[in-house]
Amino acid sequence: VARETGAQAVRLIVKDHQIRRAALRERQGRPLEILERLQAFRAQGVEVVVTVRWPEDPEALPGEDYDAVPEGLAREQGLAALRGFLKEAGPWMAWYQLQNEPAGGAGKYRPEHRRPGADGRIPSITWLEALAAEADALRRSEPSLAHLRIASAGLTGILGLAEEGDDKEVHAYVDALLASASRCADAVDIHLHVASLEEAKAVVTYVKARTPKPLTCLEWSQ
Repeated sequence: VARETGAQAVRLIVKDHQIRRAALRERQGRPLEILERLQAFRAQGVEVVVTVRWPEDPEALPGEDYDAVPEGLAREQGLAALRGFLKEAGPWMAWYQLQNEPAGGAGKYRPEHRRPGADGRIPSITWLEALAAEADALRRSEPSLAHLRIASAGLTGILGLAEEGDDKEVHAYVDALLASASRCADAVDIHLHVASLEEAKAVVTYVKARTPKPLTCLEWSQ
């Protein structure tokens, strides 16, 4: 597709069960399936963004496809899986994106994961920051990953565009996501599924007022 359209960048979404399966293949001495695709894009001069999702149920229907917030041993295993994946595939990636659409869309978190807990921390944001810290530590320690950049989760639910929930609650969560991304991401990704150019401008204005980081737009529709 990139060769036919002249695209300069592509985005791939992979899920944690896929990178765990890839790790098993590697232990069996078989190459990662995604490597061939990544290397082909690199040969075409195409910049690749890889988004990693952590679904509760990989087979869930649209609208019910929540992403998990691992805890305890599951969290450590998840971070280890990400670490292995980035070591193998990261040299061929330009960007690692923390999540797809946590505020509403494929990969959204459940309401209890978007609200502050008893300790005042928001569980999903704590998890996203752990993923970012893992990727950042790797690129600092592995010369082959020094080029890798980190993109925030894809932001939706801005200016009343949320698919569910009260707007004030969604906006509070989006603002918390923006604050977190300003601390741990190299760019903030916004998904502009809007009805008009004016709405797109309003979303960009809202986000730019809340983060000094550069913006990307990895999804758009009108």
